[in-house]
Parts: sequence; C-alpha cells; structure tokens
Amino acid sequence: MPDLECIGGTARAAANTARVNVEINLGGIKDEQTCADLAAEADKVDDIAARAEQVIAAVRKEITR
Repeated sequence: MPDLECIGGTARAAANTARVNVEINLGGIKDEQTCADLAAEADKVDDIAARAEQVIAAVRKEITR
C-alpha cells in the first residue's frame, strides 16, 4: 500500500514538472493558436494532480487505521 502513495507522489511531481516545462517553452512559440492549444493541454495537469492527491489521501487513510 505505501508503494501506491509513492506512485501518486511521483505522478503528481511528473505532471507538475511537465507543466512547468511547457509553460517555460510557450514564450518561444510565435503561433498564438499553438500556444493556446498547448496551454489548454497543460491545464489538464490540475486533474492529474488532483487524482494523485486522492490516491495519496486514500493510502494514508488505510495505513493509519
């Protein structure tokens, strides 16, 4: 069960790191539509991070029983 918590944390960190990388690189893209499309995709990270948090919370609840 603790392995699942580690996986959740790793998924959250990877998603957030990818988002930052996209956001940094958006400044170098001249096409406005491409920037908007990539920014919209990067916004999906919030959902990934929220699901990872749910996994972490569920695991912590189980291991503290």
